Amino acid sequence: MPDSKHDLLLRHFGAWAQAKGRPVDAELLGRLLDLRLTYADLAATYWPVGSVEHLLLELWPAKGDVTPPSEQGVTDTLDAYFRFLRSTGRMGARSAEPAALRKEARRSAKHMSAAAADTSAWSPTKSLMEYGRGLGVEVDDAPDVETLQARLEQVQESWNALPVHERRRRMPGPGDSQLSGADQAMLAHRVDDPITALLLTFAGELPSGELPPPGETAPIVRTSPFTHQMQALCRWMGERAEVTKTGVLRPAAAHEAYEALGLEAWTRQQLARSYRHYVSPAVADVGADAWVDRLASRPWRYAGDCEALDRLWRGAIASGLIELDGTWAYPRLEPERDDEAWVRIGMRAGVQLLEDLCTNPYAAFGLVYGLLRSYVRGCAVVPWQEILGFLADWDRSVDERAYEQSIGYDSAPLSRSRVDRSCGALADTGVFTESEAGLALTPFGDVFVTAWLSTASADLLVNPRPGGSAGGHPWVAVI
Repeated sequence: MPDSKHDLLLRHFGAWAQAKGRPVDAELLGRLLDLRLTYADLAATYWPVGSVEHLLLELWPAKGDVTPPSEQGVTDTLDAYFRFLRSTGRMGARSAEPAALRKEARRSAKHMSAAAADTSAWSPTKSLMEYGRGLGVEVDDAPDVETLQARLEQVQESWNALPVHERRRRMPGPGDSQLSGADQAMLAHRVDDPITALLLTFAGELPSGELPPPGETAPIVRTSPFTHQMQALCRWMGERAEVTKTGVLRPAAAHEAYEALGLEAWTRQQLARSYRHYVSPAVADVGADAWVDRLASRPWRYAGDCEALDRLWRGAIASGLIELDGTWAYPRLEPERDDEAWVRIGMRAGVQLLEDLCTNPYAAFGLVYGLLRSYVRGCAVVPWQEILGFLADWDRSVDERAYEQSIGYDSAPLSRSRVDRSCGALADTGVFTESEAGLALTPFGDVFVTAWLSTASADLLVNPRPGGSAGGHPWVAVI
Protein backbone atom coordinates (compact mmCIF):
# COMPACT_ATOMS: atom_id res chain seq x y z
CA MET A 1 0.00 0.00 0.00
CA PRO A 2 1.36 3.51 -0.85
CA ASP A 3 2.19 5.64 2.16
CA SER A 4 -0.83 7.48 3.56
CA LYS A 5 -1.13 10.28 6.08
CA HIS A 6 -3.45 7.95 8.01
CA ASP A 7 -1.29 4.79 8.23
CA LEU A 8 -1.90 4.12 11.93
CA LEU A 9 -5.66 4.54 11.63
CA LEU A 10 -5.72 2.34 8.53
CA ARG A 11 -3.80 -0.44 10.29
CA HIS A 12 -6.29 -0.41 13.18
CA PHE A 13 -9.18 -0.41 10.73
CA GLY A 14 -7.69 -3.31 8.77
CA ALA A 15 -7.25 -5.38 11.93
CA TRP A 16 -10.81 -4.58 13.02
CA ALA A 17 -12.26 -5.49 9.60
CA GLN A 18 -10.33 -8.77 9.51
CA ALA A 19 -11.61 -9.70 12.96
CA LYS A 20 -15.18 -8.92 11.88
CA GLY A 21 -14.80 -10.79 8.59
CA ARG A 22 -15.64 -7.73 6.47
CA PRO A 23 -14.22 -7.31 2.95
CA VAL A 24 -12.56 -3.87 2.74
CA ASP A 25 -10.03 -2.05 0.57
CA ALA A 26 -7.74 -0.25 3.01
CA GLU A 27 -5.67 1.27 0.17
CA LEU A 28 -8.81 2.80 -1.34
CA LEU A 29 -9.83 4.17 2.04
CA GLY A 30 -6.39 5.72 2.43
CA ARG A 31 -6.73 7.56 -0.88
CA LEU A 32 -10.21 8.77 0.07
CA LEU A 33 -9.07 10.04 3.46
CA ASP A 34 -6.03 11.76 1.93
CA LEU A 35 -8.25 13.54 -0.59
CA ARG A 36 -10.49 14.87 2.18
CA LEU A 37 -7.56 16.05 4.27
CA THR A 38 -5.68 17.69 1.39
CA TYR A 39 -8.54 19.42 -0.41
CA ALA A 40 -11.31 19.77 2.19
CA ASP A 41 -9.19 19.93 5.36
CA LEU A 42 -11.45 17.38 7.07
CA ALA A 43 -10.18 14.96 9.69
CA ALA A 44 -10.55 11.25 8.99
CA THR A 45 -12.95 10.89 11.93
CA TYR A 46 -15.24 13.85 11.15
CA TRP A 47 -18.11 13.10 8.75
CA PRO A 48 -20.89 15.70 8.67
CA VAL A 49 -23.99 15.34 6.50
CA GLY A 50 -23.12 15.65 2.79
CA SER A 51 -19.41 14.97 3.26
CA VAL A 52 -19.58 11.51 1.66
CA GLU A 53 -21.35 12.86 -1.42
CA HIS A 54 -18.81 15.69 -1.68
CA LEU A 55 -15.96 13.18 -1.47
CA LEU A 56 -17.26 10.73 -4.06
CA LEU A 57 -18.95 13.07 -6.54
CA GLU A 58 -16.77 16.19 -6.34
CA LEU A 59 -13.35 15.57 -4.82
CA TRP A 60 -12.67 12.26 -6.53
CA PRO A 61 -13.75 13.42 -10.03
CA ALA A 62 -11.67 16.58 -9.66
CA LYS A 63 -8.54 15.19 -8.01
CA GLY A 64 -8.68 11.39 -7.94
CA ASP A 65 -7.69 8.75 -10.49
CA VAL A 66 -9.31 8.86 -13.92
CA THR A 67 -10.69 5.35 -13.38
CA PRO A 68 -12.91 5.30 -10.27
CA PRO A 69 -13.01 2.31 -7.90
CA SER A 70 -15.84 -0.22 -8.12
CA GLU A 71 -19.19 0.75 -6.66
CA GLN A 72 -19.22 -2.35 -4.47
CA GLY A 73 -15.69 -1.71 -3.19
CA VAL A 74 -16.56 1.87 -2.19
CA THR A 75 -19.83 0.85 -0.55
CA ASP A 76 -18.38 -2.08 1.43
CA THR A 77 -15.29 -0.16 2.56
CA LEU A 78 -17.10 2.97 3.72
CA ASP A 79 -19.89 0.93 5.36
CA ALA A 80 -17.30 -0.94 7.41
CA TYR A 81 -15.32 2.22 8.15
CA PHE A 82 -18.29 4.10 9.58
CA ARG A 83 -19.13 1.07 11.76
CA PHE A 84 -15.50 0.95 12.88
CA LEU A 85 -15.49 4.60 13.90
CA ARG A 86 -18.68 4.28 15.94
CA SER A 87 -17.83 0.96 17.62
CA THR A 88 -14.32 2.09 18.64
CA GLY A 89 -15.43 5.54 19.84
CA ARG A 90 -13.45 7.36 17.13
CA MET A 91 -16.39 9.02 15.35
CA GLY A 92 -15.96 12.78 15.63
CA ALA A 93 -18.45 14.95 17.43
CA ARG A 94 -21.15 16.54 15.25
CA SER A 95 -20.72 13.78 12.66
CA ALA A 96 -23.85 12.38 11.04
CA GLU A 97 -25.30 9.08 12.18
CA PRO A 98 -23.43 6.07 10.69
CA ALA A 99 -26.65 4.74 9.18
CA ALA A 100 -27.20 8.03 7.35
CA LEU A 101 -23.59 8.05 6.16
CA ARG A 102 -23.83 4.50 4.87
CA LYS A 103 -26.99 5.41 2.95
CA GLU A 104 -25.26 8.49 1.51
CA ALA A 105 -22.32 6.32 0.44
CA ARG A 106 -24.56 3.79 -1.35
CA ARG A 107 -26.46 6.55 -3.13
CA SER A 108 -23.33 8.45 -4.19
CA ALA A 109 -21.33 5.38 -5.26
CA LYS A 110 -23.95 4.65 -7.94
CA HIS A 111 -23.10 7.94 -9.68
CA MET A 112 -19.36 7.96 -9.09
CA SER A 113 -18.37 6.52 -12.49
CA ALA A 114 -20.45 9.09 -14.40
CA ALA A 115 -19.07 11.95 -12.30
CA ALA A 116 -15.48 10.77 -12.77
CA ALA A 117 -15.96 10.54 -16.54
CA ASP A 118 -17.07 14.18 -16.79
CA THR A 119 -13.86 15.95 -17.81
CA SER A 120 -15.37 19.34 -16.97
CA ALA A 121 -15.13 18.30 -13.31
CA TRP A 122 -11.41 17.53 -13.54
CA SER A 123 -8.91 19.94 -12.04
CA PRO A 124 -6.42 21.51 -14.50
CA THR A 125 -3.60 19.44 -12.99
CA LYS A 126 -5.53 16.20 -13.42
CA SER A 127 -6.39 17.08 -17.03
CA LEU A 128 -2.77 17.90 -17.78
CA MET A 129 -1.46 14.71 -16.18
CA GLU A 130 -3.95 12.61 -18.13
CA TYR A 131 -2.90 14.39 -21.32
CA GLY A 132 0.71 13.49 -20.47
CA ARG A 133 -0.22 9.84 -20.02
CA GLY A 134 -1.72 9.92 -23.50
CA LEU A 135 1.71 11.03 -24.74
CA GLY A 136 3.34 8.17 -22.86
CA VAL A 137 4.78 10.48 -20.20
CA GLU A 138 4.15 9.29 -16.63
CA VAL A 139 4.96 11.53 -13.69
CA ASP A 140 3.88 9.28 -10.83
CA ASP A 141 6.88 6.96 -11.15
CA ALA A 142 9.61 9.61 -11.60
CA PRO A 143 12.70 8.41 -9.68
CA ASP A 144 13.85 11.91 -8.64
CA VAL A 145 12.90 15.57 -8.68
CA GLU A 146 15.00 16.34 -11.78
CA THR A 147 13.26 13.63 -13.79
CA LEU A 148 9.86 14.76 -12.56
CA GLN A 149 10.57 18.36 -13.59
CA ALA A 150 11.81 17.28 -17.03
CA ARG A 151 8.67 15.22 -17.63
CA LEU A 152 6.39 18.01 -16.47
CA GLU A 153 8.14 20.44 -18.83
CA GLN A 154 7.72 17.96 -21.68
CA VAL A 155 3.99 17.68 -21.03
CA GLN A 156 3.59 21.45 -20.66
CA GLU A 157 5.47 22.15 -23.88
CA SER A 158 3.29 19.72 -25.80
CA TRP A 159 0.17 21.17 -24.22
CA ASN A 160 1.11 24.73 -25.16
CA ALA A 161 1.62 23.61 -28.75
CA LEU A 162 -2.05 22.62 -28.99
CA PRO A 163 -4.46 25.14 -30.55
CA VAL A 164 -6.50 27.16 -28.08
CA HIS A 165 -9.78 25.45 -28.93
CA GLU A 166 -8.21 22.00 -28.63
CA ARG A 167 -7.00 22.84 -25.13
CA ARG A 168 -10.49 24.00 -24.23
CA ARG A 169 -11.95 20.75 -25.55
CA ARG A 170 -9.53 18.70 -23.48
CA MET A 171 -9.92 20.85 -20.36
CA PRO A 172 -13.53 22.07 -20.26
CA GLY A 173 -14.95 23.88 -17.27
CA PRO A 174 -18.36 23.48 -15.65
CA GLY A 175 -21.05 24.88 -17.94
CA ASP A 176 -18.67 25.25 -20.88
CA SER A 177 -21.02 23.39 -23.21
CA GLN A 178 -23.39 26.36 -23.01
CA LEU A 179 -20.73 29.04 -23.53
CA SER A 180 -18.80 30.01 -26.63
CA GLY A 181 -15.04 30.21 -26.41
CA ALA A 182 -15.27 34.01 -26.47
CA ASP A 183 -17.78 34.08 -23.60
CA GLN A 184 -15.68 31.65 -21.57
CA ALA A 185 -12.50 33.69 -22.14
CA MET A 186 -14.18 36.96 -21.21
CA LEU A 187 -15.46 35.41 -17.99
CA ALA A 188 -12.10 33.85 -17.19
CA HIS A 189 -10.16 37.10 -17.74
CA ARG A 190 -12.90 39.40 -16.43
CA VAL A 191 -13.07 41.60 -19.51
CA ASP A 192 -15.98 42.57 -21.73
CA ASP A 193 -14.14 42.77 -25.04
CA PRO A 194 -13.63 39.51 -26.97
CA ILE A 195 -10.48 40.75 -28.76
CA THR A 196 -8.90 41.61 -25.40
CA ALA A 197 -9.95 38.19 -24.10
CA LEU A 198 -8.26 36.56 -27.11
CA LEU A 199 -5.04 38.49 -26.47
CA LEU A 200 -5.06 37.42 -22.83
CA THR A 201 -5.62 33.80 -23.87
CA PHE A 202 -2.16 33.95 -25.49
CA ALA A 203 -0.53 35.96 -22.70
CA GLY A 204 1.23 32.98 -21.16
CA GLU A 205 2.78 31.91 -24.48
CA LEU A 206 4.35 35.12 -25.76
CA PRO A 207 7.80 34.47 -27.22
CA SER A 208 11.09 35.80 -25.97
CA GLY A 209 14.32 36.57 -27.78
CA GLU A 210 15.46 39.11 -30.32
CA LEU A 211 13.28 40.48 -33.09
CA PRO A 212 14.39 40.51 -36.73
CA PRO A 213 16.59 43.59 -37.37
CA PRO A 214 15.44 46.55 -39.47
CA GLY A 215 17.80 45.52 -42.25
CA GLU A 216 15.75 42.35 -42.71
CA THR A 217 12.28 43.82 -42.27
CA ALA A 218 12.52 47.21 -44.00
CA PRO A 219 12.70 45.74 -47.54
CA ILE A 220 9.42 43.89 -46.86
CA VAL A 221 7.75 47.18 -45.97
CA ARG A 222 9.27 49.18 -48.83
CA THR A 223 8.24 46.66 -51.48
CA SER A 224 4.73 45.92 -50.18
CA PRO A 225 1.83 46.92 -52.47
CA PHE A 226 0.24 48.84 -49.60
CA THR A 227 3.32 51.05 -49.12
CA HIS A 228 3.51 51.66 -52.86
CA GLN A 229 -0.14 52.72 -52.90
CA MET A 230 0.30 55.06 -49.92
CA GLN A 231 3.22 56.71 -51.69
CA ALA A 232 1.19 56.94 -54.91
CA LEU A 233 -1.58 58.66 -52.97
CA CYS A 234 0.93 61.17 -51.60
CA ARG A 235 2.31 61.88 -55.07
CA TRP A 236 -1.21 62.31 -56.45
CA MET A 237 -1.89 64.98 -53.80
CA GLY A 238 0.91 67.19 -55.06
CA GLU A 239 1.71 69.90 -52.53
CA ARG A 240 -1.56 69.56 -50.63
CA ALA A 241 -5.20 68.50 -50.85
CA GLU A 242 -8.33 70.00 -49.31
CA VAL A 243 -10.21 67.88 -46.77
CA THR A 244 -13.60 67.98 -45.09
CA LYS A 245 -14.29 68.79 -41.44
CA THR A 246 -13.96 65.04 -40.71
CA GLY A 247 -10.44 64.98 -42.16
CA VAL A 248 -11.06 63.07 -45.42
CA LEU A 249 -10.75 64.10 -49.05
CA ARG A 250 -13.65 66.03 -50.50
CA PRO A 251 -15.95 63.86 -52.67
CA ALA A 252 -14.76 65.08 -56.07
CA ALA A 253 -11.11 64.69 -55.14
CA ALA A 254 -11.79 61.29 -53.56
CA HIS A 255 -13.33 59.96 -56.76
CA GLU A 256 -10.44 61.38 -58.77
CA ALA A 257 -7.91 59.67 -56.46
CA TYR A 258 -9.83 56.38 -56.65
CA GLU A 259 -9.61 56.40 -60.44
CA ALA A 260 -6.03 57.68 -60.64
CA LEU A 261 -4.71 55.01 -58.24
CA GLY A 262 -6.66 52.16 -59.83
CA LEU A 263 -8.28 51.23 -56.54
CA GLU A 264 -11.17 49.41 -58.20
CA ALA A 265 -8.82 46.44 -58.62
CA TRP A 266 -8.41 46.14 -54.83
CA THR A 267 -12.17 46.58 -54.34
CA ARG A 268 -12.92 43.73 -56.71
CA GLN A 269 -10.26 41.53 -55.17
CA GLN A 270 -11.69 42.09 -51.70
CA LEU A 271 -15.24 41.42 -52.88
CA ALA A 272 -14.10 38.21 -54.59
CA ARG A 273 -12.65 37.05 -51.27
CA SER A 274 -16.08 37.42 -49.71
CA TYR A 275 -17.67 34.93 -52.13
CA ARG A 276 -14.77 32.58 -52.83
CA HIS A 277 -15.94 29.86 -50.45
CA TYR A 278 -19.52 30.80 -49.60
CA VAL A 279 -22.26 31.96 -51.95
CA SER A 280 -25.64 32.84 -50.46
CA PRO A 281 -28.84 31.94 -52.34
CA ALA A 282 -29.31 35.59 -53.38
CA VAL A 283 -25.80 35.73 -54.85
CA ALA A 284 -26.20 32.33 -56.50
CA ASP A 285 -29.30 33.59 -58.34
CA VAL A 286 -27.30 36.17 -60.28
CA GLY A 287 -23.86 34.53 -60.12
CA ALA A 288 -20.89 35.53 -57.98
CA ASP A 289 -19.09 37.38 -60.78
CA ALA A 290 -22.16 39.45 -61.64
CA TRP A 291 -22.72 40.15 -57.95
CA VAL A 292 -19.15 41.40 -57.57
CA ASP A 293 -19.59 43.60 -60.66
CA ARG A 294 -22.74 45.08 -59.14
CA LEU A 295 -21.10 45.84 -55.79
CA ALA A 296 -17.86 47.13 -57.31
CA SER A 297 -19.76 49.68 -59.40
CA ARG A 298 -22.05 50.75 -56.56
CA PRO A 299 -21.73 54.54 -56.16
CA TRP A 300 -20.34 56.09 -53.00
CA ARG A 301 -20.42 59.71 -51.97
CA TYR A 302 -18.04 60.23 -49.07
CA ALA A 303 -14.38 59.23 -49.05
CA GLY A 304 -14.86 57.41 -45.74
CA ASP A 305 -17.42 55.12 -47.41
CA CYS A 306 -14.87 53.81 -49.91
CA GLU A 307 -12.92 51.05 -48.16
CA ALA A 308 -10.14 50.91 -50.76
CA LEU A 309 -9.38 54.62 -50.43
CA ASP A 310 -10.14 55.01 -46.73
CA ARG A 311 -7.63 52.32 -45.67
CA LEU A 312 -4.87 54.05 -47.66
CA TRP A 313 -5.80 57.43 -46.24
CA ARG A 314 -5.97 56.29 -42.62
CA GLY A 315 -2.79 54.23 -42.95
CA ALA A 316 -0.90 57.17 -44.47
CA ILE A 317 -2.04 59.53 -41.70
CA ALA A 318 -1.16 57.01 -38.97
CA SER A 319 2.30 56.43 -40.46
CA GLY A 320 3.05 60.13 -40.91
CA LEU A 321 3.08 60.06 -44.71
CA ILE A 322 0.15 62.50 -44.66
CA GLU A 323 -0.24 65.31 -42.14
CA LEU A 324 -3.56 67.08 -41.48
CA ASP A 325 -3.63 70.78 -40.70
CA GLY A 326 -7.08 72.33 -40.55
CA THR A 327 -8.84 71.84 -43.86
CA TRP A 328 -5.69 70.80 -45.69
CA ALA A 329 -3.69 67.59 -45.91
CA TYR A 330 0.01 67.66 -46.72
CA PRO A 331 2.03 64.73 -48.08
CA ARG A 332 5.34 64.01 -46.35
CA LEU A 333 7.39 62.20 -48.97
CA GLU A 334 11.04 62.37 -47.99
CA PRO A 335 13.69 61.59 -50.62
CA GLU A 336 15.49 59.13 -48.35
CA ARG A 337 14.54 57.15 -45.24
CA ASP A 338 16.62 54.71 -43.23
CA ASP A 339 15.49 51.17 -42.46
CA GLU A 340 14.10 52.02 -39.03
CA ALA A 341 11.95 54.78 -40.51
CA TRP A 342 10.50 52.41 -43.11
CA VAL A 343 9.67 49.76 -40.54
CA ARG A 344 8.07 52.39 -38.31
CA ILE A 345 5.89 53.50 -41.24
CA GLY A 346 4.85 49.91 -41.93
CA MET A 347 4.04 49.23 -38.28
CA ARG A 348 2.03 52.39 -37.72
CA ALA A 349 0.01 51.97 -40.90
CA GLY A 350 -0.57 48.25 -40.32
CA VAL A 351 -1.61 48.71 -36.70
CA GLN A 352 -4.15 51.30 -37.85
CA LEU A 353 -5.63 48.82 -40.35
CA LEU A 354 -5.82 46.05 -37.76
CA GLU A 355 -7.35 48.34 -35.13
CA ASP A 356 -9.96 49.46 -37.68
CA LEU A 357 -10.76 45.83 -38.44
CA CYS A 358 -11.07 45.00 -34.73
CA THR A 359 -13.86 47.53 -34.30
CA ASN A 360 -15.97 44.66 -35.66
CA PRO A 361 -14.60 41.76 -33.57
CA TYR A 362 -16.70 39.17 -35.41
CA ALA A 363 -14.91 40.07 -38.64
CA ALA A 364 -11.47 40.09 -37.03
CA PHE A 365 -11.39 36.93 -34.88
CA GLY A 366 -9.98 34.54 -37.48
CA LEU A 367 -7.19 36.85 -38.63
CA VAL A 368 -6.22 37.87 -35.08
CA TYR A 369 -6.05 34.22 -34.04
CA GLY A 370 -3.88 33.39 -37.06
CA LEU A 371 -1.50 36.28 -36.33
CA LEU A 372 -1.16 35.42 -32.64
CA ARG A 373 -0.83 31.69 -33.23
CA SER A 374 1.93 32.17 -35.82
CA TYR A 375 3.61 34.69 -33.50
CA VAL A 376 3.84 32.36 -30.51
CA ARG A 377 4.94 29.45 -32.73
CA GLY A 378 7.91 31.31 -34.21
CA CYS A 379 6.20 32.53 -37.40
CA ALA A 380 5.06 28.99 -38.25
CA VAL A 381 2.29 28.35 -40.76
CA VAL A 382 -1.16 28.23 -39.16
CA PRO A 383 -3.36 25.86 -41.22
CA TRP A 384 -6.68 27.26 -42.45
CA GLN A 385 -8.43 24.26 -40.94
CA GLU A 386 -7.04 25.16 -37.52
CA ILE A 387 -8.30 28.73 -37.88
CA LEU A 388 -11.74 27.44 -38.85
CA GLY A 389 -11.70 25.09 -35.85
CA PHE A 390 -10.88 28.03 -33.62
CA LEU A 391 -13.73 30.09 -35.08
CA ALA A 392 -16.25 27.29 -34.58
CA ASP A 393 -15.31 27.10 -30.91
CA TRP A 394 -14.84 30.83 -30.33
CA ASP A 395 -18.16 31.85 -31.93
CA ARG A 396 -20.48 29.13 -30.70
CA SER A 397 -20.92 26.81 -27.75
CA VAL A 398 -20.71 23.03 -27.87
CA ASP A 399 -24.48 22.86 -27.57
CA GLU A 400 -24.97 25.29 -30.46
CA ARG A 401 -22.59 23.33 -32.68
CA ALA A 402 -24.36 20.10 -31.81
CA TYR A 403 -27.67 21.66 -32.84
CA GLU A 404 -26.21 22.89 -36.14
CA GLN A 405 -24.91 19.41 -36.83
CA SER A 406 -28.31 17.91 -36.03
CA ILE A 407 -29.99 20.05 -38.72
CA GLY A 408 -27.20 19.50 -41.24
CA TYR A 409 -25.81 23.05 -41.21
CA ASP A 410 -22.13 23.49 -42.08
CA SER A 411 -20.69 26.85 -41.02
CA ALA A 412 -17.22 26.20 -42.46
CA PRO A 413 -17.72 27.79 -45.94
CA LEU A 414 -19.09 31.03 -44.46
CA SER A 415 -16.33 31.11 -41.85
CA ARG A 416 -13.65 30.58 -44.49
CA SER A 417 -14.99 33.48 -46.56
CA ARG A 418 -15.05 35.59 -43.43
CA VAL A 419 -11.39 34.73 -42.74
CA ASP A 420 -10.45 35.44 -46.35
CA ARG A 421 -12.03 38.88 -46.22
CA SER A 422 -10.35 39.80 -42.93
CA CYS A 423 -7.00 38.65 -44.31
CA GLY A 424 -7.60 40.90 -47.31
CA ALA A 425 -7.53 43.91 -45.00
CA LEU A 426 -3.80 43.34 -44.35
CA ALA A 427 -2.71 40.95 -47.10
CA ASP A 428 -0.84 43.65 -49.07
CA THR A 429 1.10 45.06 -46.10
CA GLY A 430 3.81 42.40 -45.88
CA VAL A 431 2.73 41.31 -42.39
CA PHE A 432 1.98 37.72 -43.44
CA THR A 433 1.88 35.37 -46.38
CA GLU A 434 -1.05 33.22 -47.52
CA SER A 435 -0.67 29.82 -49.14
CA GLU A 436 -2.59 26.60 -49.64
CA ALA A 437 -1.13 25.46 -46.34
CA GLY A 438 -2.29 28.46 -44.30
CA LEU A 439 -1.16 31.81 -42.92
CA ALA A 440 2.34 32.62 -41.65
CA LEU A 441 3.95 35.79 -40.33
CA THR A 442 6.89 37.28 -42.19
CA PRO A 443 9.90 38.65 -40.30
CA PHE A 444 8.22 42.06 -40.51
CA GLY A 445 5.05 40.44 -39.16
CA ASP A 446 6.99 39.26 -36.11
CA VAL A 447 7.93 42.89 -35.38
CA PHE A 448 4.43 44.10 -36.30
CA VAL A 449 2.60 41.82 -33.85
CA THR A 450 5.05 42.80 -31.10
CA ALA A 451 4.29 46.46 -31.82
CA TRP A 452 0.54 45.85 -31.94
CA LEU A 453 0.57 44.04 -28.61
CA SER A 454 2.49 46.91 -27.06
CA THR A 455 -0.27 49.33 -28.07
CA ALA A 456 -3.43 47.21 -28.01
CA SER A 457 -2.78 45.69 -24.60
CA ALA A 458 -0.25 47.90 -22.85
CA ASP A 459 -2.26 47.73 -19.63
CA LEU A 460 -2.63 43.94 -19.86
CA LEU A 461 0.65 42.56 -21.21
CA VAL A 462 3.46 44.30 -19.39
CA ASN A 463 6.15 43.30 -21.89
CA PRO A 464 5.05 41.81 -25.23
CA ARG A 465 8.53 40.43 -25.90
CA PRO A 466 9.81 39.29 -22.46
CA GLY A 467 13.25 37.84 -21.92
CA GLY A 468 15.05 39.29 -24.91
CA SER A 469 16.24 42.50 -26.47
CA ALA A 470 14.38 44.31 -29.18
CA GLY A 471 16.89 43.17 -31.80
CA GLY A 472 17.59 46.68 -33.00
CA HIS A 473 14.00 47.86 -32.41
CA PRO A 474 14.13 49.93 -29.19
CA TRP A 475 11.23 51.97 -30.59
CA VAL A 476 8.81 49.04 -31.01
CA ALA A 477 6.95 49.75 -27.78
CA VAL A 478 6.46 53.40 -28.65
CA ILE A 479 5.40 53.29 -32.29
